[in-house]
Amino acid sequence: MPVYMVLQAFSWHELGDRYSERGEAYPTFADSRFMAYDVIARGASGILYWGSHYLQSEACREAIYAVISELAALQPFLTAPEAPGTRLHVIEGLPEREPRVVYFARAIGDEWLVVLVNEDDERRMGVVVEGLDALNGRTLCRLYTDHSAVVARGELITRMQPRAVHVYATSRDWETPRRDGRDYGMESPPEQEDQEE
Repeated sequence: MPVYMVLQAFSWHELGDRYSERGEAYPTFADSRFMAYDVIARGASGILYWGSHYLQSEACREAIYAVISELAALQPFLTAPEAPGTRLHVIEGLPEREPRVVYFARAIGDEWLVVLVNEDDERRMGVVVEGLDALNGRTLCRLYTDHSAVVARGELITRMQPRAVHVYATSRDWETPRRDGRDYGMESPPEQEDQEE
């Protein structure tokens, strides 16, 4: 059965006096992007945004448009079936529980998309996607960054910051040209965050 996730597209204080005590709290671009990829990795068939007709922040609206534009550019992958035989392995984790990192890998012909989402508030120093033998020797570009990784022994290995999303593809042609809104709510420039990983 298809499952559609409803994501927040406003700040609760915009709903009037009843919610004013919650204060102004808009989802940042990173928040909206994290929520979108997390629900896709968890099996959502589609995403709906609720409350955008209340939205007063033009900057937040642009950030949501940026997420939607990014997903639209990847639409052929998002409707494709999962690539068979891939597995996720997190090298280290907290002893009391499994690390919460989710992923999906999909292929369209010779083109691939691999998405990783770190749901934890912990940094992950070794996240491995296995079973990518068809990509051995090929470079996967981490979209919207300068980072890339060469697949060796059927593995993609990366590190992840807390609540991070990594979107890898076989070509940067899968990036949307839309850049407005991608920096909404960022405390440091994207380049600096990339260097920390």
